Amino acid sequence: MQLLLTQIHIFGRPAESLARDLLLLSVAFDWSVPLRQRAHAWLELWGNALLPDRTSKYLAKQRLGLIKLVCGDADAGFLRHVVDLSALKYKQRDQLHDVFASWAHSVQAESKYPHSAHCTIHSLRHKTISQWVCCGSTGCDTSTGFGMTSGVT
Repeated sequence: MQLLLTQIHIFGRPAESLARDLLLLSVAFDWSVPLRQRAHAWLELWGNALLPDRTSKYLAKQRLGLIKLVCGDADAGFLRHVVDLSALKYKQRDQLHDVFASWAHSVQAESKYPHSAHCTIHSLRHKTISQWVCCGSTGCDTSTGFGMTSGVT
């Protein structure tokens, strides 16, 4: 059996976009976390929503590993075997380090309000589900595609 080697080049000017891509890769390759929990964390981080307390703690842990990766530490985890940052200049590495360091402050600020984020996400889910359930039943205006009555008579 022959293994195929795939190379993916990520090109982007802002350091924030590269930092986000590295974060999502680190979540995808974190085999210490069960698949379902990893998928939830990946979607929450990808969606840029307010993070629940569990995911913000996970982000804090991943952030430290990503800082080690950018600094070239040998203890950077599995991602150092997958990602090659040798083409980056030191200025770009410093920018990535600054982005990862800034995530520590946002994690602390967002973890103060875990219930408000949960309530907001829960109400959005409920609103979306009720729109889909209502669609097609009597009394709903299906011409709008949202399953809600227009209110205009």
